[in-house]
This record gives sequence, C-alpha cells and structure tokens, in this order.
Amino acid sequence: MTATVKPFAIGTVELDAPVILAPMAGVCDAPYRVIAHRYGAALVCAEMVSSQGIRYRNQHTEELLHIEDGEHPLSMQIFGSDPDVMAQAAAVVEEAGADIVAPSDMMDGRIASIRQALDEPIQTVLKTIVSILEKTPPELAADIADHGIVLTGGGLLLDSFDRLISQTTGMAAYLCDEPLLCVANGAGKALREMDRLKDSFDDL
Repeated sequence: MTATVKPFAIGTVELDAPVILAPMAGVCDAPYRVIAHRYGAALVCAEMVSSQGIRYRNQHTEELLHIEDGEHPLSMQIFGSDPDVMAQAAAVVEEAGADIVAPSDMMDGRIASIRQALDEPIQTVLKTIVSILEKTPPELAADIADHGIVLTGGGLLLDSFDRLISQTTGMAAYLCDEPLLCVANGAGKALREMDRLKDSFDDL
C-alpha cells in the first residue's frame, strides 16, 4: 500500500483503498461487479432497487438482489416513498448479503424524521378537503359520494395517501392516470376546445 493510497472504513466495513465502483443502472450487475473488484475496486455499488419491488417480490427486483461471492464488500441502494416499506426492504437487502446498508437504528431515526416532516402538510391537506366537502352544494356532494374523489398532483403519489383520504372523508378516493401531468394535459385539451367550452369558461 503506497502513502497516497490508504485503507479507510465506511462504518464497520474496512476498504483497502478509496476506489469505489459507482452504481450504474443497467450496467452494475453481479458479473460486472466481480470484474471491478478483480481490477482494483475496493467497494462496488449495485443498481438501485425498488423497496416496493422487494415488498411484492417482483422477479426483476429479486434478480437485482443476487450477490456473488467475489463481489464483497458491496453496497446496495434502495429507493421508495414509504418509510416503513423502506425499513423492511433494508432488512431484506442486508439478509441478501449487502455489506453496507443503513443500520436499523439509523433507519428508525430517518423514518421518524420523515413522518414528522410530512405530518403537518398531510394534516393540512386532509383538513382542507374536509372543509371543501362541508361547503359543497348537496347535489354535487351526492355525485362525489357516488363516484368518489379523483386525486391529482405529485404529492398524492405518497404511498397510501389515497387510502388516508378515503378513511378521513368516508368516500372512495382514486389516483387519476398520470397524476403529475393530468392537470397540464387537461388545460391543454381545454384550450384546444375553447370554442366548445366557451360557455363553461364564461361561468367561472
């Protein structure tokens, strides 16, 4: 080991050198990681895996969890939006053999922080929905009760947010197709059909 290349540690994982294979989607599969270790990488990073894919035992996700003997030490990334599912996925990844996974106490702290950060805006949204429903004319409220609430916007992609709204209001709640784009798409369609919708716009 030269003076310019010194071993170091990430948590409890000792690395021979500060040479790490960065994660690359569609590239960093197990054979590639074994070769990278053989040619000097002290740590290899696997492709990012979905926490929901782990939860529902998606075949492709489970293939990404495969770890060869010759690729340790190895780090694996998890992505998702539900803190509880993320924690469960971290345990599965650790059991699969990943050497660097957030320890359970750190994950618990992150879960608590995420929940605390989201609680106030979520409660504000829920209170606003209830307030609007209370002021809705009876004939329109009856239609909503019959057909449910259609949800739009990226914030509604939070896991189980639709169920939370349904529990709070007592009404069915559904995510629309393409919630991130549907408002913009609808506005574009309305502009293209301005002549036909003119009376509706005049009433606004």
